[in-house]
Amino acid sequence: MVNGAGCFLYSEGAKAKPVEDRGRRLADSGMPHWRSFLECIRSRRRPVSDIETCVRTTATCLLSNIALRRGVTLDWDEKAFTVKQSEIRQYLKPKYRSPWELEV
Repeated sequence: MVNGAGCFLYSEGAKAKPVEDRGRRLADSGMPHWRSFLECIRSRRRPVSDIETCVRTTATCLLSNIALRRGVTLDWDEKAFTVKQSEIRQYLKPKYRSPWELEV
């Protein structure tokens, strides 16, 4: 697991201690992106991590989690930007709690 607090490697063994790296370099790893973002606001240039790149990176992570949790291999339909397995598509959209709903 990697997040702002560090990098952690968990073993499958119940009694194994996780391997951790909480170095300052990990805590500061998001700073170049924030600098780029703020500079792009000023200059109107495209950021290093633009939305087209980030949506594909995020989709890959989300699809990996769905495949792992459902125990399936997913086939990606690039043109439709979705998975080919119709039974999996239900997991690609959030379920809103009542009374909230998404209006498009």
